[in-house]
Amino acid sequence: MYGPKESAVLILEGKNRKRGNPSNQNEDVIIGDDEDDSYEYSDEQHEMAKELLGAVDAGDTQAVLEAIHGISMSYD
Repeated sequence: MYGPKESAVLILEGKNRKRGNPSNQNEDVIIGDDEDDSYEYSDEQHEMAKELLGAVDAGDTQAVLEAIHGISMSYD
């Protein structure tokens, strides 16, 4: 059984896989493995990540879902 933090990571990883190219849907997504692969996140995204961590730590499932939703929508 997964704890709240592990569950949040699995949810976010699953979202990344769904957005991938259809030709590589069965491949694992590796994030941060390549040194040349760097991501820049906005201050707003960092704040949403902090909200997610706080919600996970508090065990507040509604706040976790809202934070995940906000983060995922920030990429659209």
